[in-house]
Amino acid sequence: AVGYDGATQRTAFGGCWLPRVSLYEDKALCASSDYWLRADTFGVSNPTYLWSTGATTGNIYATSPGGKYWVDVWNTCGDKASDTINVIFYPLPTAYAGEDTSICYGDTIQLGASGGVSYNWDNGTYLSDPGIPNPLASPPVGNTNFTVTVTDINGCSNFDAVRITVYQIPTSIFSAPLTACEGIEELISYTGNASQVANYAWNFIDG
Repeated sequence: AVGYDGATQRTAFGGCWLPRVSLYEDKALCASSDYWLRADTFGVSNPTYLWSTGATTGNIYATSPGGKYWVDVWNTCGDKASDTINVIFYPLPTAYAGEDTSICYGDTIQLGASGGVSYNWDNGTYLSDPGIPNPLASPPVGNTNFTVTVTDINGCSNFDAVRITVYQIPTSIFSAPLTACEGIEELISYTGNASQVANYAWNFIDG
């Protein structure tokens, strides 16, 4: 090298731009996604890269748990520039929606989520307030899943679900003959909506 002219290094064989590189500002993000690191060389021709990870490409992915990443960049004349970035990955919150449970039709049950500072439940039609951790739920007969998205102070989110099973109230309807002769057995049949595995207790007053 025989001298410099601005950012161009003059040699007996020509010149090349002195390398520059930037990884820009430090980043903090949630551990649910990787972060794409790009070494910006501002148009330097044919740069050579070496990252702290050993990669030799112009960009890499920073992955959890993160930390400090650096990159060295050389131009064709062998001049080097470097930059460093610190990438922080916040852990995701531990979302908890509660244990699966069952109720009878017409009853309500209070859900209880934890793990964050804000909450958002789906199936809000059946909830008193889908934006609080402990809404009252009044689902229909059958199985209903309620999924809650929990967000922490870092803006990171996670989710969990709880299943509420609602049982129909059984009806006590039966069919029987209007009259019966003494000593003759007659068939009395249950015709309500209870399942075959339900418990039945018959009570015939004065009979």
